[in-house]
Amino acid sequence: MDTIREHAASIAATGDKDAIHILRVHFKKLRAVIRLSKLEYKKRQRPHIPGALKELYRQAGKVRDRQLHFDRIKSYYEQDPDKPIAYLDHLSREISAGQDKLHKAIDTFPFDEVRSELTGHLPRRLHKSTFRAFFRRQKERYEELAPQAYTDDEIHSVRKCIKDILYNDELKHPPVKGPGHKEKKEFKYIEDTVGEYNNLRMDLSLLHDHLGPSEPGSSKLRLLEKVWRQKKRLLKRKTLDQFSSLHHY
Repeated sequence: MDTIREHAASIAATGDKDAIHILRVHFKKLRAVIRLSKLEYKKRQRPHIPGALKELYRQAGKVRDRQLHFDRIKSYYEQDPDKPIAYLDHLSREISAGQDKLHKAIDTFPFDEVRSELTGHLPRRLHKSTFRAFFRRQKERYEELAPQAYTDDEIHSVRKCIKDILYNDELKHPPVKGPGHKEKKEFKYIEDTVGEYNNLRMDLSLLHDHLGPSEPGSSKLRLLEKVWRQKKRLLKRKTLDQFSSLHHY
């Protein structure tokens, strides 16, 4: 939580894109720890992500998605003198509005209250048996999800499962049996592919939301949309092949 607060302050001060990325990564790591910690409890109230923190993550994500989308559009047309200026200007306005909302959310965010709530609900230590149970459950979940994943949501669910495994594998102390070196390497390779696939999915979603029949520069953007859809189909095939090659660890 302290790292999230540190990078939130950096976002508020400078609008740093990397700080937004790091904030979101540490939110995901916290979420993975909370999922792990839930196995430590029987009847006690289980830890959860506070709603205010989820909303901060969502606001940061909206800005991050549009910043990356803007960069990819600009890069794609870097050598083209006829750039889609109208769309780039549209994205710039959306990013600016999103940053304003994010800065306000950070300014009013109850960091001390959320930290206290999390500290009160999370266990002081995690037992070996908790890690073993977590890795066993995630193994079963991966083996259930991966072979039949096909839709974007199903692929994303597999990605979250992999992230939870990798993030919590970094934490395990004392050492317990989790994925081996080979399996972790394969998981990271799959996660990179699915991450690229997810970026394309977001790019296409933002393009689709914007494009209209009379939109300035729409013919140029529709051609890009066609190129990206083809690339997404190829990445999907690659992703599903990787899922089928690693049924278990």
